[in-house]
Amino acid sequence: MKKTALFLAVALALAACSNKDEPASPKAAAAADIPLSFAPVNTAFAMGNFEPAPQSYIDAISPMLDSMKAGFVQSLDRAKEVAADEAPEQELTKINALIDLFKERLQKPDTLASMGIKLNGLQAAYEVSGAPVLRLELADPALFTSFVAEVETRAGEKLPTAELNGQAYWHLPLGDKAAETTTAIKPRLVAAIVGKQLVVAFDPQIAELPLAQLIGLERPAKSFVDGGELQAINKQYGYQNYGSNGVVDLRRVVGLFAPAEGSTTWLSKVAQENGNTLSAVCRTEFLSIADKAPRFVLGAKEITAKKFDMGGVLEVESKLAGELKKITAPVPGLGTDTTGVEFGMSLKVDQLAGFLQAQAAAVQAAPYQCEQLQPLNEQMAELTQNLAGLYAAAGWLTGARASLSEFDIENQIVKGTVVLASPNPMGLIGMAQGFLPELGQLGLTPDGKAKELQSPMVAGTMGPDSQVWVAMNDKAVGLGIGAGTQAAVEAAIKASPANPEPLLYYGFSGQSYLKMTGGLDEDTLAQAAESDAEAAANYVMWPVLQSAMNFYKSVDFVSMSYLLTDRGVEMKQTMTLK
Repeated sequence: MKKTALFLAVALALAACSNKDEPASPKAAAAADIPLSFAPVNTAFAMGNFEPAPQSYIDAISPMLDSMKAGFVQSLDRAKEVAADEAPEQELTKINALIDLFKERLQKPDTLASMGIKLNGLQAAYEVSGAPVLRLELADPALFTSFVAEVETRAGEKLPTAELNGQAYWHLPLGDKAAETTTAIKPRLVAAIVGKQLVVAFDPQIAELPLAQLIGLERPAKSFVDGGELQAINKQYGYQNYGSNGVVDLRRVVGLFAPAEGSTTWLSKVAQENGNTLSAVCRTEFLSIADKAPRFVLGAKEITAKKFDMGGVLEVESKLAGELKKITAPVPGLGTDTTGVEFGMSLKVDQLAGFLQAQAAAVQAAPYQCEQLQPLNEQMAELTQNLAGLYAAAGWLTGARASLSEFDIENQIVKGTVVLASPNPMGLIGMAQGFLPELGQLGLTPDGKAKELQSPMVAGTMGPDSQVWVAMNDKAVGLGIGAGTQAAVEAAIKASPANPEPLLYYGFSGQSYLKMTGGLDEDTLAQAAESDAEAAANYVMWPVLQSAMNFYKSVDFVSMSYLLTDRGVEMKQTMTLK
């Protein structure tokens, strides 16, 4: 366990540090040597970049990273306090020595460079026969080796090392009893500096998966880069080569966890040892499910000094994607704000019910034969009996949008508009009158004109001086909450819907986020702890958490939307900086 902590301490130091002075790498390395080129062509997942991010982006985020470093330094000071009270006396000297080392590195302006790491280097994560591998480009391998040696010196013990064909590597059993197991699999972590790259891999130690393949001494016959899959994804979706882009092939994932007969992956060996191998029928049926949504991709569309734009797509079989597209509905203005807080969703409930009914009918017509999928057969049978409620609700509501110019939880201040999209706004008002009779006295008509709602319930909830305005047209009902929102709600219900319509959307300004979290302070965090250990962890991590929240002082706006398109379920996330 001590060596495990030592092994992971190096990774912790890398995660906690930043470097703003390191120059950018060349725009692109030779394709044959980039980390992604060590991944096999049939890897189930791969994530990485082909070239560094623009230096302007690194320059822009450096002040924010420096703020995070300051938070880490304060947290390390607190960790020493906690260790002084709780750590065994014989371990305290080592703990303090390691903490001091990390503090020294964090306080350097060139933290990562001092350890031989590139802040803006190339990297890759992938799997080889089910074993995950991480590769990072180093700026100076000798400096990284020296840093590890310094960690060992401060800790007072060495990491286990070995050699393979002249290649040195560190290794560490996973679990205190791992070395004593009698199974064919004795998992361990290995790390090596191969050329100018740091490689960290999970090594199950089986003959079918030589260590040389894991750490890249033996290259795959055809690499992931040779196959061109990620390059094609980047071109198809407009992702940039400098982003940490990736793909998860769900069919290949199924192949790992439901391997074919004769498979030699370490996962198949685990299944054999535990008697959990799947039948050919199960494998076929799991693959048929994966065929409906065969791949998830993600990538960066734009990274600049002022903007970070990410995208992701769960690709769905074309016929199924066409049916899913029918579920969303137009909601006036949803996804258009760039200030304050906005959130909402759209849903044609009858289309959702029809979609679910069709899927349930298909399963009932041809039930799954795999034992592990029997619960799905039962759930689909129950689903068909519970769809009446969805069809009944279809005529009332097809979406909602809240756009709040003021949202201060700490001071209980809310101001903005709420829009309820409906195929029958008059009927929706009529139904709401059962809960709020005063609505019937407003004499609302679908002319889009707002009228002030006078209601004891509203006054009791929001205060006697509050104002609520109600407006209606032929597509929506709107509420204006707060003084001066009459014109805002009239505009909100006639705003144009987005195209395509988001299934879900939320967005917030950096200033709004700080107001929303204004009630979170160290005392609140301490009171929320459910144990002494949790209280100590909260005490140590508060400066880091506070630094992370302070990051939003530099944020202009953040938005996230989920869309149903011809390609499947798409995610878009954009953050703009001031």
